[in-house]
Amino acid sequence: MSDAQNAGAGQDASHVTRRPWRALRLTPRAQNGEAAAVEAVLRRRDASVVSVRLPVHPAVSYVIPPQGPQEIASLSSAQAEIVELGPIASLLALARSRLSRKMKYRLVHAGLVFDMRGPTRARRHLAGASRFLAENGLRLDSPQVSAHPELFDGFHRLAPVPSPAAAAPLKMAIALHLHYQEIWPDLAAALRALPYACDLFVTWSGPDADIEPVLRADFPNMRFRRVENRGRDIRPFLTLLEEGAFDGYDLVCKIHGKRSVNAPAVVGALWRRKIILDLLAGAGALPRIAEAFAANPRLGLVGPRGFRKFRNPVAPDAWRAPSQSPDHILATLGGDPRRFAADFFAGAMFWARPAALAALKPHKFSAQFAPETGGIYDGLEVAFETAFCAIVRLAGYEIGDVDAFDGPGGASAIHPRFSRQA
Repeated sequence: MSDAQNAGAGQDASHVTRRPWRALRLTPRAQNGEAAAVEAVLRRRDASVVSVRLPVHPAVSYVIPPQGPQEIASLSSAQAEIVELGPIASLLALARSRLSRKMKYRLVHAGLVFDMRGPTRARRHLAGASRFLAENGLRLDSPQVSAHPELFDGFHRLAPVPSPAAAAPLKMAIALHLHYQEIWPDLAAALRALPYACDLFVTWSGPDADIEPVLRADFPNMRFRRVENRGRDIRPFLTLLEEGAFDGYDLVCKIHGKRSVNAPAVVGALWRRKIILDLLAGAGALPRIAEAFAANPRLGLVGPRGFRKFRNPVAPDAWRAPSQSPDHILATLGGDPRRFAADFFAGAMFWARPAALAALKPHKFSAQFAPETGGIYDGLEVAFETAFCAIVRLAGYEIGDVDAFDGPGGASAIHPRFSRQA
């Protein structure tokens, strides 16, 4: 039995054996934790079995119309109610599915169509989230996503590594910023499975004043610091950098407990877990990245390929203030902003050489962040998100990207790109 089915052990599993040319409706019972997804097991008439995960959003259900040669024999789920529709409703479902041009309101798993149904606003919200994730290499119905259930379920399936067996080629640190305590168990599971020893720095801006013992129960030797809730994950990282916390390290990994509070819960969870998979928890990810840095002394920063962007989210004249813009950051460091075309990693999670960011230290940017307003694209934190790659290039280093969907051991897993300077 899968974890998703175990999670629903307290409920009656819904199971329907479908008669020919009947549609099925799948209605999630409730939000399934942070990942907000339900698992369903489909059995085809050729005896093949497909396990799929469907995102959950309030008032949205799924209708599976009759689908010809890939006919479903049965569908079961511990987390959703499944009913077979009558003949007329099934024909209407088939007609609606075939005639509708709104392909954005459907997912397709292994050739099986799942049409989103529900209020227009709710469907638009979930469909928009699905498109946003697809733009970042995370199609919810792609074989790669289906092959990594931890993207929905979390990293608790990973086997902990009590003591790393292999010696790391470089001295490495992980800088983790947290604001939401409920994300910690998932991140801790990923960190416990790392094959190399990495020193852990944790900054905390959340409301729980007693969080430190909770974190130390998992990592007694971590270095913990409470910070003001200002500058999101950027200011805490800059504070550590400016204070010399990363001095003596060859590499530092900047990660944070991302959530998307204004989007369906699945967005933030999948975004964060895919990046953690790329940078830390994917099969062979950390050895591959560490060896790439060791082999290329000019490699300064490596981020997640699916989240690499080559277009700024804000027009040059649209920043809150000139002092809150990426151009100001580069000019302060002595660079000409016109030399650097847009190139950044959305979410600002990456591996970097501290030496490639050392020019930031004397300027004390951490003191320049405005109070948190909840804005998305108008502050110094976003300016830094879009400027990190340019800062690294200004220091004479190169940028690379990586994708866990490449699989372990790929010779071309790290892709340096050097042609984005104007």
